[in-house]
Amino acid sequence: MAQKFWIIILLCHLPQKSSATENRYTEMNIIEQVEKYGYPIEEHEVQTHDDYLLTVFRIPHGTNESFLPNRTAVLINHGLFGSAENFVMLGPNKSLAYMLADNGYDVWLMNSRGTWHSRKHKTMNPDEDRTYWKFTWHEIGVFDIPAIIDYILDLTKHNAIHYVGHSQGATSLFVMGSEKRHYNKKIKLMIAMAPAAIFRNVKIPILKILATFYKTLQILADRINILEFPPPFFSAEMIRHILGEICSLNTMLLNFCKFFIDVFNGDKEELLDLDSLPSLFTAIPAGCSTKQLWHFAQLIESGNFETFDWGEKENIKKYGTKTPSSYDFRKITFPVALIFGRNDMIVTKEDVKIVSRLLPNVIADYEVPDDRFGHLDFVMAKNVDVVLNRKVIKLLKKYD
Repeated sequence: MAQKFWIIILLCHLPQKSSATENRYTEMNIIEQVEKYGYPIEEHEVQTHDDYLLTVFRIPHGTNESFLPNRTAVLINHGLFGSAENFVMLGPNKSLAYMLADNGYDVWLMNSRGTWHSRKHKTMNPDEDRTYWKFTWHEIGVFDIPAIIDYILDLTKHNAIHYVGHSQGATSLFVMGSEKRHYNKKIKLMIAMAPAAIFRNVKIPILKILATFYKTLQILADRINILEFPPPFFSAEMIRHILGEICSLNTMLLNFCKFFIDVFNGDKEELLDLDSLPSLFTAIPAGCSTKQLWHFAQLIESGNFETFDWGEKENIKKYGTKTPSSYDFRKITFPVALIFGRNDMIVTKEDVKIVSRLLPNVIADYEVPDDRFGHLDFVMAKNVDVVLNRKVIKLLKKYD
C-alpha cells in the first residue's frame, strides 16, 4: 500500500501524457492485449521435474480461423529480463507471435522460472525461501524447457515442435541439447536469435568491467540477501508501473527511457519504435535470479560456454570436477538457424560465427540486413516484421 501511495504522489507531479504516446501505453495483461485484436489465447500451467510452476500462453491460431490438429507447435522463449509480452507488444502484423499464428502455427509463449508469470513453486515461497532462487539459465534448459515440450507434445499428440529463442532463450535450449540429448529429436528446427553463448567480442565496455568483478558482486549480493532481480526491497510491479507511466508522458521523458535502451542497443532512433517503449517497460524487468546474471558474467570473463561455477566443493558434487565443465556443442544435433544483428554489441557477429563453427547441424547463418539492428531490436524494431519475422517464418516452413 505504501509503495502505491508514493507512485501516485510521483505521477501526480509529472507532466501529462502527450497525444503521440497516449494510445500506446496500456496496463492490460497479456490475455487482454491478445484478445483485444481478436486472437484466441489460453493460459497453461506446467510443473517441472523440480516442482517449479510455469505459466505458458498459447495462441492456437490466427483471427477468423479454427484450430486444426495438424498445426505445428512453435515454442517461443524470451531473453533475460523478458517475458511472453515481448513477442506481442508491437501488435498484429509486427510481433512474431501474431505473424506465426496467422501463418498457420500453434504458438506457445514461454515464461521462464522466476519471471512474474512463473514466480511459483509447488512447495517453496519465492518471497521467503532462499532455495527457490538457486538456479541459473542452466536449470531453465534442463528443467523448464523439457517440461514444456513434453506438455505440448502430450496435448497435441505430435512428435516434435519448432523452437524460437531470443538471447537467453537460445542459451537455454543449447543447454538442453547438450545436457539432455534425448530431447534433440523433439526439436524440428531451432531459430536462435542473437544466441548468447560465446562472449569473446562483447562491445559494451561496462559489461566487460562488471564481468571482471562479478565474483565480488556475487558474494556481496548473497550477503545482503539479494537473490533476485529486481531485488526484494523493490517491487517489480512497482518498477514496471513507474517506467510505463514515465515513458508515456512526453517527449523529454520518452527520451529518458530511450537512454536506457541505447546503453545496450546503440543509438538508432530511426530503427527503434519509440511508441513501443511504454509497452516494453510495462513488461520489463519481468524478474530473474541474480545467478542468471552471474552466469552470463562468468561467460564474458572466461570466454567459454560453460556450467555455473558454484565453488570447488559444489562443483565436484555437480560436475565431478573442481571447475565448471563446458557444454558440448557437438551433442546439439537438431537443426539450428542462427540469426544475428550487425549492430549487436552484446552477441556480436564474431561470436555467433564461433558458435556456428562449433554446432554440428547449422542450416542457416543469417545476418539481419540492416546495419542498425541491435540486440533488443529482435523484439522492438519498427521493421522487425520485414527484416526478421518473415525470414523466421520462411525457415520454419522448410522444416514443417
